[in-house]
Amino acid sequence: MMTPQEINKLEQQYFNFLIKLFEEKGTTFTKNLLSQYAIRDKWNNYQGDMSFIQRGLENVIQGILFENVDWEICSTPEGADSVFQTSRAVIHIDAKAYKHDDGDALGNKITVQGNQTSYFTDAPLIYSGFPFKSNLPISYKHKVYGEVPSLTYFLKLTYDLSNELDSFRKFKLFLYCIPNGTHKAHLGIKFFQAGRGFNSRRERTSIRPNFNKLVVDLNDEFKWKRYHELDMI
Repeated sequence: MMTPQEINKLEQQYFNFLIKLFEEKGTTFTKNLLSQYAIRDKWNNYQGDMSFIQRGLENVIQGILFENVDWEICSTPEGADSVFQTSRAVIHIDAKAYKHDDGDALGNKITVQGNQTSYFTDAPLIYSGFPFKSNLPISYKHKVYGEVPSLTYFLKLTYDLSNELDSFRKFKLFLYCIPNGTHKAHLGIKFFQAGRGFNSRRERTSIRPNFNKLVVDLNDEFKWKRYHELDMI
């Protein structure tokens, strides 16, 4: 079985790889994200709803990855917007889009659902009396590659549509790494806050990690900075 140290090392390696990839493809990323304005006259009723922006962001992320990595597509029904298989990990990458004045944008948070993390799969988080349970396994037993960990990343876009394209092109993009479930003993649970919504069983359907509360300690191999603002020049 893989150790937390081995999984932590892989998390960092893929995190740094994704930073390098998206920053090197910054022009392509920006061009594709703004391409919706080439057909602006066909969506006159559009009001900048986050779900529409997020859908476009998902397409751009997938396009960059499809063209630049040799990862396999993984069609697991429990997973992120995009799930990839390498010989060393199953990589879940989700897109999040927030208006620039949204609380999650201002507070360095993201909303995470059950299929987007392995942190609370072994034991649920009880927050203010209501449980949240995640669905992703800590690792998978691959018939060819052996044990491969579940690694989860988010690309968060913050944007402003107050002046249409002139303000939208000033978007900001952040990469986040949600810790694997094996790291709970090292990182704790205090950096998680309540999400939005409950299911019919009164269980929480989401939680929000606050990365401002995730302590960075250069003397602790697990407490590295798990978010990065991408330089999209």
